[in-house]
Amino acid sequence: MKILQNLCLILSFFYLINSEELNLRPIVGIISIPSDVSKYPSEKWSYFPSSYVKFIESAGAQVVPIQYDLPRDKMLSMLKKVNGVLLTGGNSVFVDENGKKNPIAESLEFIVNYIVDENLKGNYYPLWGTCQGFQVIAMILANDYNLLTHCSQCLDKTKNHIFETSYDSKLFKDIDVDFRYKIENNQLSWYWHNWKIDAKAFQSNSLLTRFLTPITYSYDDAGTKYVSAFESPFLPIYAIQYHQEFASFEFIDNIANHGHDAVSLQLHLSNFFVNEARKNHNKFPDSEDYVIENYNATTTFEYGFSTIYLFPLRNQTSYEEVEI
Repeated sequence: MKILQNLCLILSFFYLINSEELNLRPIVGIISIPSDVSKYPSEKWSYFPSSYVKFIESAGAQVVPIQYDLPRDKMLSMLKKVNGVLLTGGNSVFVDENGKKNPIAESLEFIVNYIVDENLKGNYYPLWGTCQGFQVIAMILANDYNLLTHCSQCLDKTKNHIFETSYDSKLFKDIDVDFRYKIENNQLSWYWHNWKIDAKAFQSNSLLTRFLTPITYSYDDAGTKYVSAFESPFLPIYAIQYHQEFASFEFIDNIANHGHDAVSLQLHLSNFFVNEARKNHNKFPDSEDYVIENYNATTTFEYGFSTIYLFPLRNQTSYEEVEI
């Protein structure tokens, strides 16, 4: 623990020196995942909903899609250029019945481990996870794909968040008392997940507690306390179990809170993460060829999403080879 504390102090000092001048044109990479939209099978497509793009753009950053099935050299080239990475929600399966990791798991491990290594080298490189992304970051850093437990009746729910009082989080330290009360009492966040990370997991997995600290908690219908947000106390890694992007950008078949306070929470989270990306100084000289504006969004009405971005897998050479 003493070594970890010393590392935190060293990194904090280095980051302070190197983050005085902000990058005012941050670019965030959003990682695609195997499509779970029925019309676009995962054997042919990867995707992510457009609401994640809007989540980033609402705070003043550009978005570059990074397809999960890119060859490692091309993926590494992209990761070296962006100023932060977002892992989206989804419904992916990461290991087979024998525990063997599949391609999406291998890609996400590569990405998360690369970002951790970059930070440990002194390159301030933020990572954000939402829902499945939250779960993925925890499983990879804990080195345990059996970390999750089933969440009782956690689909299509609006919930509150109970703050961890023994830890002053980076993510929420600047909110005022009134807003904190609203987050804890006014059901500002929409949940859509079958799996959770129990609070007790942070007591039993030493790797998990080494890298991550719970910020807030929620409860499932069985009364089980689980983590709804965490961050790394010494690395710019943040994740939420809920879908705050729905408050501002998705309006189909869900009970998400679209009120002023729910939207304010979305803006707080977006602004926080993008401001973290402004502390990264990776260069992307050919970004115009890669930003999301080069892609067309596709309308869909599944899982509450209004529009999604689709990407043919590498075994498809063009959109023409797959039926839309």
